[in-house]
Amino acid sequence: MLQVLERTDNPVVLKLNNFEGPFDLLFHLLEKNEMDIYDIDINEIADQYIDYLAGMEQLDLDIASEFLVMAATLLHIKSRMLLPEKKSDTEEEEIDPREELVVRLLEYKKYKAASGILKKQEELWKDCVYKVPETVEYKKEYENTPMSVLDLMTTYSYLKNIFVKKNNKNKKNIVSLMKHELYTVKNKLKEITELFRRKNEFNFNRTFDLKKRHRLDVISGLLAVLELAKFHKVTLNQRNYDEDIVVKKIDDIQLKELKELMSESAEE
Repeated sequence: MLQVLERTDNPVVLKLNNFEGPFDLLFHLLEKNEMDIYDIDINEIADQYIDYLAGMEQLDLDIASEFLVMAATLLHIKSRMLLPEKKSDTEEEEIDPREELVVRLLEYKKYKAASGILKKQEELWKDCVYKVPETVEYKKEYENTPMSVLDLMTTYSYLKNIFVKKNNKNKKNIVSLMKHELYTVKNKLKEITELFRRKNEFNFNRTFDLKKRHRLDVISGLLAVLELAKFHKVTLNQRNYDEDIVVKKIDDIQLKELKELMSESAEE
């Protein structure tokens, strides 16, 4: 930072900053001298302003023309302030020569404060990247078209026919085959064998109750019991034709052995 001494009786050290313009320098002088902007000591400010320019000239610094214009303006105001005031009852009160300068200084102060706020915002957001919203244009693939009740019925019938055509015609047969595979004699033999491990006899009508089981399940169970009776593994007791059938084990049932016997019997 460069320093220049004022050419006054009481020298004061002045700091020569890089001022952005003549008004920036004027504000610096007002703050340094603690002057009211509405009551500027134009003599003191004009002298210090000229001293600044002289110091810059001595240091071979380029002085912008706007600084020289401001210096001429200050000297002009100073000269007008030195003139004696004309006192007259008829004439209007003379305008203060400093008034125009004060107005310009206030405008500059306002914009300088705004620039300070913008500078802080710039420092805060300088590393942020954003994209300005823009309107996205797209092409409509479908448009609303008026439809009558008849059109809706025709469309519904068309979609229903497509759905029916997709269905397998052998759907019912496939379900029936799956049930047959589920209710086989071999499966029932396994179920009865597990039942005999817990007890030696059981009531067939209660175990294979038509109200709780599928008809094919009961039929397969009855065939399995008859196969066991055929190979002398169980006995069947029924007092009357309308009473329950009691199935009693008379020999251990081995599924592997039983399946072999059933296979031999089928071959014969």
